[in-house]
Amino acid sequence: MFDKFIDEQPLVVSFLKKIIKEEKFSHAYLIDTNNYSKADQLVMTFVKALLCPNNHIDTSNYDCDFCRRIDHGNCGEVKIIEPNGTWIKKEQLQQLQDDFSTKSIESNKRIYIIKDCDKMNKYSANSILKFLEEPVDNIVAILMSNDINKLLDTIISRCQVIRLNADIDNQLLVSDNTVDYLLNFIMEFELKKTGCIVDIKKIWHSYFNNRDLVGQAIDLLIKYYYDVLLVLSNKDVIYFVNYNNHVLKVSNFNTVDSILHKLECLIKARSVLDYNLNLNLFINKLIIDMGSD
Repeated sequence: MFDKFIDEQPLVVSFLKKIIKEEKFSHAYLIDTNNYSKADQLVMTFVKALLCPNNHIDTSNYDCDFCRRIDHGNCGEVKIIEPNGTWIKKEQLQQLQDDFSTKSIESNKRIYIIKDCDKMNKYSANSILKFLEEPVDNIVAILMSNDINKLLDTIISRCQVIRLNADIDNQLLVSDNTVDYLLNFIMEFELKKTGCIVDIKKIWHSYFNNRDLVGQAIDLLIKYYYDVLLVLSNKDVIYFVNYNNHVLKVSNFNTVDSILHKLECLIKARSVLDYNLNLNLFINKLIIDMGSD
């Protein structure tokens, strides 16, 4: 049921399918929508995969009665909260908690979605924080925001952060200079592993010298190593098409397991970047983690 998103959100789709198959759910997810135009559709597909008893995860057909009722807002196991005017109000979240105080009727889970959750005022934010701090079994929270930096740190820390890719037409709209620095870093890292820390000022910090650039670089690294994973799986690259030879060369240094390890390190690092005050130490740790496969 995730097939229509696989080209645009390959890592997220792989992650969501994995947690569904293994039934290893977090009590709360924070979706950084990143201006992705199909974010609502992807989230509702995730909701159906979590709740629908017909288990459509590996099929393209999820047009069953249960899923249709989710689409039409007629499923009591799903509650969607959106801003009422400018803000999401405390009363909306109190009503949510009242609605979810009873047991599930049709499924073994209940899900609430808070869209534009960065528009919670301090009263509603504190209300949902209490709900997150005292999670109830089989209730899953999905918070969606295009600007998670506006959220309380305490809310973010209680959620598993999932960052979506921007729409594919905008994904590599970065300067050639940025890509050149990044590719230089990748090759140094692949050749020297953690030994590249000796030259890290020259190959990283001299260019990626602020939080925004570091975030952009990690996003690109995730896309780059996903392309390497595609090559190792005998598929065509989808992001760094103009740098195919570079990707092919790096694929020779790696196995599928080593790339999965690097992607896991990068995704984890991206989710906690905003909480690290010392960017130099943050990058050094990332390199050590990536090189320890």
